[in-house]
Amino acid sequence: MLGGLAVGVTRFVINATDPLTLGAFRFGIGCLLLLPFALLQLDRWPVRRDLLGVAMLGLLYFGLYPILFNASLAFTTAVRGALALSTTPILTMLAAAVLGIESLTARKTFGVLIATLGVAVALLTGFATAPVDAWRGDLLMIVAALCQALYSIWSRPFIVRSGTIPYTFVGMTVGAAMLIAVSWSRGGFDVVNDFGPKQWAAIAFLGLFGGALGVLSLDLCAGTDDADTRGNYDYAQPAYRGCLWRVRLGRADHMEPHCRFAFGACGDLARGVPRGGLGR
Repeated sequence: MLGGLAVGVTRFVINATDPLTLGAFRFGIGCLLLLPFALLQLDRWPVRRDLLGVAMLGLLYFGLYPILFNASLAFTTAVRGALALSTTPILTMLAAAVLGIESLTARKTFGVLIATLGVAVALLTGFATAPVDAWRGDLLMIVAALCQALYSIWSRPFIVRSGTIPYTFVGMTVGAAMLIAVSWSRGGFDVVNDFGPKQWAAIAFLGLFGGALGVLSLDLCAGTDDADTRGNYDYAQPAYRGCLWRVRLGRADHMEPHCRFAFGACGDLARGVPRGGLGR
């Protein structure tokens, strides 16, 4: 649910800033919120031999990912962005199979095909009413989803050795430091002079729920043994986001999120993945 809401909030605020600066705010605030908890677990911080790997994954997910994520929503709608991001479970399973981490059984393959069909149907359903360059945003978001999938797969051994909060904090700090430095050098923070209460509220929401709590939930899943669990971000994300858009702006939602949710749920059932309830 947090991922779907973050898409809607990002879509709202992206026109007031740029992808780099918004990412710097999101994960910079996230770092500050996690700092007290990370300091309580100094004995669990990544050891020296893990630092390079943790830093590289931090640059992947907290550096490259937010740039792709934020840039995509400058081209496409929040609904389509959420739909594209919901390919994360599919990409996680495929990446785990390609990397030889887990096997892709016939049942999982069938489920992946159903869920992938859901993405295609949902995106094509709203293509006629989408912005002219929506396909650029959709593609950027799918690449962002691939970054998230790879991060969740490669993070597991580091999380097992260090713990969720210390690992998340160190990686987030590396990525946020890069974003802050680049944004500062480009004058990206000058836009804050034009921020109003709504923009600051959106930034605060992204820092807390999209930065600290959202990433902690991802890393908690990444510490599990199964790629289905690591990548199984709720297919209802787009529907959550669609409901938020309806309440916030009084806009009618479309059929794409609900088509995606239905296909995603069928894909999960075909793969034999327990969902813990459709509203999990």
